[in-house]
Amino acid sequence: HTYCLACLEAQAYMNDTITCGKCKQDVVITDLQKLSKECLRACQDRSLRHYLATHPQDFVICPLPDCQKLIPYTSKYSQCPHCMHHFCP
Repeated sequence: HTYCLACLEAQAYMNDTITCGKCKQDVVITDLQKLSKECLRACQDRSLRHYLATHPQDFVICPLPDCQKLIPYTSKYSQCPHCMHHFCP
């Protein structure tokens, strides 16, 4: 596929899914790597937030503001392995 980079970046900032403007197929990760670092990071962050929102049984984010690491969900009292903060998921 050949994409207009400006159109691809506009979609990446605005949409959860990014598709080809002509054939409507999903854009693959190798195409997204052509985006600016800032745009790619925003796209990755939005994708992660979407996954976490739709799979709350899989992971939690450490609630400590300076940490915010992703850790596997357990229904019990947890301790973040990164910052050692204790919390209830």
